[in-house]
Amino acid sequence: MAPSATQYVALPRDPDELENLFNHRLSQLPKIPIDLSQQNLTIFEILAAEPRATNFLRHLASHQHLADTLKSTTDGEYTAFVAVDDGWTGEDHGRSATETMFSLHITPHYYDTDSLPSWTNVPTILRTASSHRAVLNITFDSSALRVNGSRIIKANIRAKNGMVHLIEKPCLALPDLRSVLKSGADLSYMAQVIALAGDIISKEEAQTILAPSDDAFRTLGEDVLTFLFHSDEGPPYLNALLKLHILPKVTVLSNLIFPKNDTGHRIASSDVLKPIKGTVQSAFDTLLKAKDGKYIPMDLTFYRYSGLVAMKVGEAATVVVPDASASNGSLHVIDTVLLPQRISSETGVKALSVDELKAVLCDYV
Repeated sequence: MAPSATQYVALPRDPDELENLFNHRLSQLPKIPIDLSQQNLTIFEILAAEPRATNFLRHLASHQHLADTLKSTTDGEYTAFVAVDDGWTGEDHGRSATETMFSLHITPHYYDTDSLPSWTNVPTILRTASSHRAVLNITFDSSALRVNGSRIIKANIRAKNGMVHLIEKPCLALPDLRSVLKSGADLSYMAQVIALAGDIISKEEAQTILAPSDDAFRTLGEDVLTFLFHSDEGPPYLNALLKLHILPKVTVLSNLIFPKNDTGHRIASSDVLKPIKGTVQSAFDTLLKAKDGKYIPMDLTFYRYSGLVAMKVGEAATVVVPDASASNGSLHVIDTVLLPQRISSETGVKALSVDELKAVLCDYV
């Protein structure tokens, strides 16, 4: 689900400021020691002995491959996020009993509560429809760490083959990008654009959508919106705009880019992780093609300190809600409607006349 832009607090674009903010937030998070009392047991054996994990374990028994993964001591370390019995609803028993759902709760890396805050997203063993790694979103505040919004209620249970964290409720199956758009309270214009565009959103191939908020569309002005959405001449221009906001064959997240970061490297308990700090700019093709046949590129800039990442698109747009993960890619809400001549402009988007819009997009229609 795409959260509302009104609920998101923008992060600074300065890694030093991000470092100060991260350390301040981290200092408020309670320190949780590693529980070594069951370290000679496998993850599966720990779950078998955990009275609050009966639902999870019962459904897991239906998927022998996953059960064997959590029993193995020869296949590296895993981290399991296990929903406790009290968090399951009647609907969850049917919905969450699939192998896909359980794979979303297991990551092929070692994460304790010291390392989790440094990641905005962690990859799981689940492969999406586009063959990229599905991820779990990590957030924290002064009271708790959360995994896809589900609070960790018992953390750092060390196992022979990794780590177990108990979470308050199951993580839901990943929606597709169309469903993410429909669920966004501030994305009604973008949802309309997608609906009018037909099959531009792939079901199998990964895509990243840079979705302008409703306020961003309103900034274009009433005349332009009427032309785009309610005139016979508008659809080709709307289609060109949409293509500029889609990055094909890639899942871009604030801390991961697939397939680039799908290297097979796994984080182990013996690894010493250092904070990641700095600014990185990467260029991605969009779906918008120029007359010479080349796709228009889009620069994304990432400002990071550990688990805090601010993102900029071109020079005019800010990501105001990052990391809505989907089964066929990802979505980021941005505060500006992108136009070809403004990707490299710092002035942002002002209200346009219809003639100005046509002039900007005429080479792409």
